[in-house]
Amino acid sequence: MAHILYRQGDPDAPSVIKDRNGHIVLDLCRVCGLGEMRLDESCVPVVGRNLSDRRAVHPPAR
Repeated sequence: MAHILYRQGDPDAPSVIKDRNGHIVLDLCRVCGLGEMRLDESCVPVVGRNLSDRRAVHPPAR
């Protein structure tokens, strides 16, 4: 499955991926919660979880 990224104008985009002007500046998948450097990994939908809990599903890369 391909990643579906938050885009400018998405009302539900998390504030952590926006700059101080409200523009999206970091890539984040709205389906699996992976971002930036990890977008080469497969998109595995997070079912029944808030994306703020995505570390439990996808621990940080080392």
